[in-house]
Amino acid sequence: MNLHQVKKIFWILSYAALFSMVIQPMAHAKDSAELIANVVNMKAINSKVMAPASKEKKRIVQEKNPEQLLSELSQEIYWDLYDWKEKNIKSFSENHKSKITAWQTRLTDLHQQVMVEMDKLTEWINKKNLSQVIKQRQQDAIVHINTEVMGLKHQLNQMLQNTLESSTEEAVIRSISNGFNFFEGKQLKRKHQVFDGLSSVALTPDRIPAAKTTDEFSKYGLTSHSKSNPASTKNFTDPAFLSTSDEVVINEKKKKKAAELENDPVEIYHWVRNNIEWLPSYGAVQASDITLGSGRGNAFDQSSLLLALLRTSGVPSRYVYGTIEVEIDKFTNWVGLNNPEAAIIFAQYGGIPIASVIEGGIITKVQMEHIWVEAAIDFMPSRGAVNITPDSWVTLDPSFKQYESLTGLDPIAISGQDMEQVAQNFIDSGTSNETEGWVQGFDQSILTNAQEQMQQSLTAHIEDNMTDPTVGDVIGGRRTIKQEFPVLPSSTMNRIVVKAADFVEMPDNMRPKYRLAFEKGITGQIVDPLELNFAQLNNHKLTLSFKPATPADEDALQALIPEGASSVDDIPTSIPAHLVKVIPQVALDEVVIKQGSPMNLGYDLTLYYQVHLPTQGTLNKQYSLPAGSYVNLLFGSNSISSEIIKELKSKRSVTLNNLNSGDNSVISQIRREKIFGDIYFAGALGYLSEKIIFSSMMAKQFNTAYNMSPVFGTFGFEPNVSYLFSIPRSIDTGGVSVNIYTTKQIESGNLVKNKQFNQISGTITSYLEHSIPEQQFRRLNGPQNAVSTMKLLSIGLQANQKIHTLSEDVVDDFLLNVSMHQDTKDEIKTAVLAGFQVLIHSEELIIDNWQGFGYVITDNATGNAAFKISGGLNGGQMDDPFDGASIALAGIQDTTDEATVTLILLVLDVISVLYGNAYLDFIVSLLAMMSILSTLEDGCPDAITLAYFLIIFAAILLFIIAFTAQTALLFGNLAGFIAGMLMSALLDDLVSYVANNCVEQTTHFIKGG
Repeated sequence: MNLHQVKKIFWILSYAALFSMVIQPMAHAKDSAELIANVVNMKAINSKVMAPASKEKKRIVQEKNPEQLLSELSQEIYWDLYDWKEKNIKSFSENHKSKITAWQTRLTDLHQQVMVEMDKLTEWINKKNLSQVIKQRQQDAIVHINTEVMGLKHQLNQMLQNTLESSTEEAVIRSISNGFNFFEGKQLKRKHQVFDGLSSVALTPDRIPAAKTTDEFSKYGLTSHSKSNPASTKNFTDPAFLSTSDEVVINEKKKKKAAELENDPVEIYHWVRNNIEWLPSYGAVQASDITLGSGRGNAFDQSSLLLALLRTSGVPSRYVYGTIEVEIDKFTNWVGLNNPEAAIIFAQYGGIPIASVIEGGIITKVQMEHIWVEAAIDFMPSRGAVNITPDSWVTLDPSFKQYESLTGLDPIAISGQDMEQVAQNFIDSGTSNETEGWVQGFDQSILTNAQEQMQQSLTAHIEDNMTDPTVGDVIGGRRTIKQEFPVLPSSTMNRIVVKAADFVEMPDNMRPKYRLAFEKGITGQIVDPLELNFAQLNNHKLTLSFKPATPADEDALQALIPEGASSVDDIPTSIPAHLVKVIPQVALDEVVIKQGSPMNLGYDLTLYYQVHLPTQGTLNKQYSLPAGSYVNLLFGSNSISSEIIKELKSKRSVTLNNLNSGDNSVISQIRREKIFGDIYFAGALGYLSEKIIFSSMMAKQFNTAYNMSPVFGTFGFEPNVSYLFSIPRSIDTGGVSVNIYTTKQIESGNLVKNKQFNQISGTITSYLEHSIPEQQFRRLNGPQNAVSTMKLLSIGLQANQKIHTLSEDVVDDFLLNVSMHQDTKDEIKTAVLAGFQVLIHSEELIIDNWQGFGYVITDNATGNAAFKISGGLNGGQMDDPFDGASIALAGIQDTTDEATVTLILLVLDVISVLYGNAYLDFIVSLLAMMSILSTLEDGCPDAITLAYFLIIFAAILLFIIAFTAQTALLFGNLAGFIAGMLMSALLDDLVSYVANNCVEQTTHFIKGG
């Protein structure tokens, strides 16, 4: 590709390539459209079984039914009584009297309407001849609703009696208190996800020094294989040295790679050392197949991969653990930070026990605990070049390597722009109020014009001054200094201070743990947790779903599917939740490994997470979601294997072929995991992939060391629930929700720069929480809208709303004058009083069927933040992309009956869009680009195009840094988030250009052309 072509397709490829947080790759791919058209026609499937819904169908916002209105009325009464009680009202005004009277009228009317609907439901239950258990639940619900409504009416009557002038203050206060207490213990809506701290704060423990003697290593309880089995020292034939484990996975991929390397230990060692990027963290984070597929891993992971390839090749091998000493210049090069103290801190943030060695008042070396490999090699005299009969244990450290620094271009200098003046012009274009803590009305064209000038100057510079530039020439960075020798090294590059132990399998206390429980005990400890090693879970599909608790429950759900259903419109969009009990279940790679206790559909199930890191303690989080949800339990670290994506693509093809077969006996074998499970797994992997890529790119421009682990949470379908006095009366079509906790380690040696990185990294993380669902769930008529904190803030900024930074001085005035649910107000007030700042837009926003606020709770000292949306959710949300089919499948057990087959066929129209090749191909391309970014291999196809993009990206980031620094004194914590919002807005404009003008080229590039 020549530079003329680069310039011509810059707008097409560069932003499509890596800014996929806003790109919608499936919307405009012609071949995907053809695939979709072919699939949805489904000539092989009997038309009586399925008639595809119109792809031009627009989402209709349904009117609220009487149950929903009664639920909302109960909430209104509760929160008004809360307000009256807080204000200590001692006498009722005419307005109070009118409100109470209106409540009584509405309560009576809605109660009558609800009872009419309940009578209809009773008739339906009898008509379907459902079990006595279901009939009794219906009667119990009717009695409960009647009792609660009568009780509430009584409380309102008591208050109305106290509206008379003769009423005493004590009587008024008592009637309000009694009315408020009536609601005690009653759930009226979905629980608000309470702010429970900033997750990344938990990953900054006191520095742990490296052990220097074997006695100090007793804290690990290590048992050396050679010590427990002295004969093993020279017993190279011990089968344990060829065994597998959670980390040392031996499969066809390893066999293929080992064969490519001729099963030669010399070639194997050098390949791992030269091709796998080192991540400075502690513990067995991922299995060897993920390390191979991602090209990244810490010392534990790289040792596991080396063991897997050696053992696959029949070479006995084992782990070795101890403390090594590294010269400080080599250590800083290894980490990627020039500042020795910053490099040490970064490794410590990753949990590595480490200590500095000071000589003459300066740091000259570090001593750090480390893991490496010993292999049984025919070492004498050929040093492994001829490997016939092993005679020695040879020490191999694949993770230690050195990097070459590449300078790259300086986009600011090349553009010749005065960045501070541009930033000042932008500031001057808006309005700010330092006293009240808000800004408003900026002219974004000032930034876009500056950006266009940068692009033009950079294009001209590259064309006029560079001949056949490489990736490294353009963006800079670093690449591994490769070592390729015909023999194995005789010793490690670093001095071994002490060898603590050797072992054939990773010790359990060096394995980070993921725990998941459904309940806590009275002491606060989680009960009966599912526990998995990171290596068992990382990059694997873990899903939470619900199944009917009994045959009676299953019959009730199956009865909801109309006979002769012929379109998606025939699928029920609401389920009478109070009739059905379900059991939560967790499946790992489609095998159920945990079940909970029976519970009603719609009740909140709280997920209690524990992430235990061997040297850093335990991180605790929790998240509540309604029974009837279907979500991927995302778990990952700083690596995604492209092989996992490719396997998912292959599974998708099988599912599509089976669905399109027209053979009901084949179709009936398709389970929810093959459709919903794979869908949400793909979304979760896409989220994590893009998070890794964009954060790593940013770190390069900030000269910041960056790592991310762990990342955990949920991605998938969550229904809406209508509660009637604690009864989840119905669950209705909800949507795709994203609730993900991200922990990270960053260090630049500069606290201000660390804060800037945290702020902008956080905005990107939030942006992905709406962007990934929008990328994934494209329709032929365009995208659906999702919401996230940063999208709401961006819309608010563009709509000329005030963007507030709430501190203790201004929070009360803001909350007093804003229309917002009280539990959101309480959370904001509590966070501010705890010393955090809150960033929020001034007025409620409505996006499709969602309405509310987006807000950021921030630690002003570090820039760490929690991104929240009101309405009981964290993260992001999008309306159900399956037009109600999710709710119908949510609680139905996988069976082979006709009803389930019908449902699967009915949703095929919409899942076919998702299952087009473009999205997963796009993620694979991103991961390949990640390899380019990591190793900067020259000669990669379109490498210079990617490099050209990256230098533009660097210019945007450096511009944001300049803007943030310029505005720090004026806006304080707000500056970094405005920068992130503006960057998002710029990217949205670029995406629109690509979508409207560059269909074929974008698709061609996405598919690897």
